Amino acid sequence: MENQSYSFNFINLLKFLVRWYKHLLIITLIAGILTFIVCKFVITPQYQSSVVFYPSTNNSISNALLPGITGKERDVLAFGAEEEAEQLLQLLKSEKLKWDIIGRFDLMNHYKLDASQKNVYTKLSKAFDANVSYRRTEYASLEIGVTDEDPQMAANMANGIADMLDTVKMNIQREWALKALKIVEEQYENKKKQIQIIQDSLKSLAALGVYNFEEQSRGLAEKGSNADPRTVEALQKYGAIQFSFQERLKLESEALGDLQTKYEKVKIDAEQFLPCKFVVNSAGKSEEKVYPRTIITTLAMMMTTFFMCLLVLIAFDYFKKNNIIAQVNANE
Repeated sequence: MENQSYSFNFINLLKFLVRWYKHLLIITLIAGILTFIVCKFVITPQYQSSVVFYPSTNNSISNALLPGITGKERDVLAFGAEEEAEQLLQLLKSEKLKWDIIGRFDLMNHYKLDASQKNVYTKLSKAFDANVSYRRTEYASLEIGVTDEDPQMAANMANGIADMLDTVKMNIQREWALKALKIVEEQYENKKKQIQIIQDSLKSLAALGVYNFEEQSRGLAEKGSNADPRTVEALQKYGAIQFSFQERLKLESEALGDLQTKYEKVKIDAEQFLPCKFVVNSAGKSEEKVYPRTIITTLAMMMTTFFMCLLVLIAFDYFKKNNIIAQVNANE
């Protein structure tokens, strides 16, 4: 029974299509022609350019190029993994980068927005977000995509965002590196002053005849009763102090060496910079528009129009057969 019902309905549908095919064909063709004209001559075409790159693993030049605690430097040419990609993706979506790009390319005028308009900056931000996209690719790289009616503008913006990414990250890191440099520099200078005080104290003790407590003590022990009484007295008074200063000088000199290493590393991080990415593909001027897709849009509109008209005609035929329209008119 189910197969007979289906066959009967399908046959009725075929009969219905044969009866109304001229109307359906004409309306579908008109919709297709109008859509083609609108896509071709009315809608402004949009072009897209993209930059594809891999993040680097290096956040610190000194750690990348100079030996660390382990005596081994990191591989400066290594591609970053998921963590580095997520960090750069967050920077790409930052408001700082967005408004720097908006200002650099004068997007207020490019998007034809009136600065005196209400909520103009909200509209400008939404226009930027609608035309600029960031995503992780299936190969673990990052892609910056820019859509614009001017293909050269799209390419320039995509490359500009990639360049600006380095600048934004550099400014964030440099801000902290300069603060760290100031702290280490102060500690380094203070340590030098402390060492200078110790050295001055040792010079004063040397003027009093105590210049090396251990060696002088061994020398006096060898001389026995022939030892110089003044030297003996000086060692008794100042020997322990001189020994303490000498040992402290060794420790402070080692600490100064460590601080000097830190100072040199932080100074490199504050003054030098390595790119945070390896660019695989730079953006170029696109020759093919991405929107509207004239053929696809036209076919989609024709199919939609065909099925919509079919539903309307089926409904009309149903109402007519069941005298619903006549009943409605009679009631009125």
